Amino acid sequence: MADMTKDRQKKSFRFSEVKHLSVELGSAECYVLPADGEPRVDVEGTPEFLDDFEAHCEEGRLEVRSSLRHQGAGIAVQLTKAALGLRSSRREPSTVRVYVPPNIHGDIQIHGGGDAYVRLPMETLIANVYGSGDIHAQEAQELRVHVSGSGDVTVDAVGRWADLSVHGSGDIVLVSGDLRWLRADIHGSGDIKAGVRCGEAELNIHGSGDIAVDEVQGEVQRKVHGSGSIVVHRERADD
Repeated sequence: MADMTKDRQKKSFRFSEVKHLSVELGSAECYVLPADGEPRVDVEGTPEFLDDFEAHCEEGRLEVRSSLRHQGAGIAVQLTKAALGLRSSRREPSTVRVYVPPNIHGDIQIHGGGDAYVRLPMETLIANVYGSGDIHAQEAQELRVHVSGSGDVTVDAVGRWADLSVHGSGDIVLVSGDLRWLRADIHGSGDIKAGVRCGEAELNIHGSGDIAVDEVQGEVQRKVHGSGSIVVHRERADD
């Protein structure tokens, strides 16, 4: 078997100010990490993979993109004062490391089997998986997650609210949080597990999926169409 790592090369892009992060990922691995200086993106892959990238900045918007972005799976990272984009679509082994300040706005999308790891707190996070990829995030004050396929999204802590949806067999897990409100919606056989306390909850299932919530202090709206189940371990009526 050929050594797929011997031809890997590296490229780095540096920026001045970042307030928003948007990542679009295919079959690569992406790590979003706290910056210890100026924000930057480090890319590692084959020469063909790196050749897909072009970088330019105009009116505070820095974009790095590939002309092959519509062929196969790939990655895109957008970061700015407003945005930066990194795009590629080669099916080559690749790793992207994004170094940004904490508590910014984030948008992460996976199309395919890639994985993303967000290892710093975010103010807002939109996490979308289309396929079998996974996203694991550390913390977000405001969270919106959509899984279409068999992928998984795990968020360790959520602050104010969460809007979650699964179409297919994927899973969403919230490890902890104290929320104003929670919305969870399943179409298919996926599962949503929310180890959180929230003020209000709207929980809907169409199919055989399951929703479990630790605690709801106020109103709970439930709808189940199919064989799925909704479990709230602690409700206002339990007090």
